[in-house]
Amino acid sequence: MTEVFLANRQVFRVFGKDKEAFLQSLLTCDVSVRPCYGALLSSNGRFLHDFFISEENDHWVMDVLKEHANEIIKKLNLYKLKSDVFFEEDTRQVWWSPNELLHNLCFKDSRHQNMGYRIYQNKSQDLSAALSDYIDHRIKLGIPESPADLIYDKSIILECNFVEMDAVSFKKGCYVGQELIARTYHLGQIRKRLTPINLEEDKGQHSDLYRSVGKQYALAMLPCV
Repeated sequence: MTEVFLANRQVFRVFGKDKEAFLQSLLTCDVSVRPCYGALLSSNGRFLHDFFISEENDHWVMDVLKEHANEIIKKLNLYKLKSDVFFEEDTRQVWWSPNELLHNLCFKDSRHQNMGYRIYQNKSQDLSAALSDYIDHRIKLGIPESPADLIYDKSIILECNFVEMDAVSFKKGCYVGQELIARTYHLGQIRKRLTPINLEEDKGQHSDLYRSVGKQYALAMLPCV
């Protein structure tokens, strides 16, 4: 398996002296530890958008779902008020590799120890391995992605393996939507969870609960046992 082009992601640069405090107050993850992965929630604790945050020279790099990019930047600008933080579009593409590459911005995907590496670079898309290789790899590890698994303004991140992906912090200060997440986590009220399923073994038994579906595996929202 070689590098895979992730056409559905878009990159932005984040500048300003308040960038850490600003994003720390919004995202579920602890952005003081970078690279990191987390989410922006609604005020009632439902998933809206996911973010990869990494660091490069004097700025940060933010990787988001391309189809929601304009909405994300608009929402962040609405939240920032007088904070010294601003965003610039980055023309680099998002790629993934199972192996670390000698590249100026290649970092380990923090969602799982075996999830491989994300790379921001521009290269011919003709050199990309099949996207299905990446999809099957992440599904097998139980890694959800939007929009197939993480449903806008509906999904609860504790049902979507965010604790296991180190994508939510219970030690940092407040962030948008924290109340539902903290209460649900501490009361142990998680009744269902996204679970990887081997398609051959499942034989369609849970097909009505499938979300992402790959060549060999699917993610399904199953009751906790």
